[in-house]
Amino acid sequence: MSINLAEIQQKQDRLLANIAEQNRKAYEIFYSPTPGDVSLPQYDELGNLTAVTIPNRAKIRQQMWDDVGAAIGQMSRTFYVDAENGDDLNDGSSGAPFATIKKACDSVPTGGRGSIYLSNSADHILTLDIGIIHKNITFYAVNKAGDGSHAKIIPEQYVYSFSGNDYAAIRRFMLRNAVIGLYEIDPILPAPADGLVPYAGPGNMMLFDMGGSVVTSVNGLVLNRVDAVIPAKNDQGKQFYVAGGKYWDHSGLISISQYEAHHSIETAGTKLFYIHKQTCSFVTTSSEMTDPDGNVSYDFFDGIVFDADGKPRNITSNLVF
Repeated sequence: MSINLAEIQQKQDRLLANIAEQNRKAYEIFYSPTPGDVSLPQYDELGNLTAVTIPNRAKIRQQMWDDVGAAIGQMSRTFYVDAENGDDLNDGSSGAPFATIKKACDSVPTGGRGSIYLSNSADHILTLDIGIIHKNITFYAVNKAGDGSHAKIIPEQYVYSFSGNDYAAIRRFMLRNAVIGLYEIDPILPAPADGLVPYAGPGNMMLFDMGGSVVTSVNGLVLNRVDAVIPAKNDQGKQFYVAGGKYWDHSGLISISQYEAHHSIETAGTKLFYIHKQTCSFVTTSSEMTDPDGNVSYDFFDGIVFDADGKPRNITSNLVF
């Protein structure tokens, strides 16, 4: 039996070349920093040698991060609202704004963050309740009027009928595990219609309802450079509020910075916030938390319960009450 050394050497060379090629392809698949595809030889069902192309790890990683980045981008949205010239059929961009705040809020994805810019060229009238559920939304003013004035949110007043009785109510933002921020956005509240008492039940008497149901939730309201206008009480001695809740259930946090509440002479005694039974946390960095009559900040709250020592039981704050 003769041994063909040349043939053995040839087979050995092919084996070493195949090993080198497999090592190279393994490097391209697992270690190459450059995203790309790798062609690998394989035998088909008939035993024919073919090739299959697969993405390397760098390409898979790139695609994964592209998908994650796209998802994150979808969770953080920016919209514009122009009550005068907008249209809710628009895409909400600066060149094609929405007409209503509700459309912009509804367009922010659940679990996401929204920046909503309101034109100050016309008042923004709330004609429907707006549910803010598992969202973080901040409103900013856009100076389309050219005078530097704040944008204004005005809730529509309506009659709420319950158990055969009529009550005064306003359209509102219903916060459920949500945070709302206002920057240079002024809430302008109506006075309750004479002869009617505001309905406190599901939070229909405050613009920002931070707990108008028995469902436990954690909510926050951040006010920065905000001027609230609270009108005179009606003939029943009642008023509407900027924020509050029937059932706070340890859920309310109000943070105020550079705040100024505008009260006319005839509106002395009106309050900004309403709390009921449960705990509200109140934080302020503002030095302007007094009204024209000199009332200090905690006088802006209705519903504070004090104990026998004069300490509040249902509100915590960086202020000493």
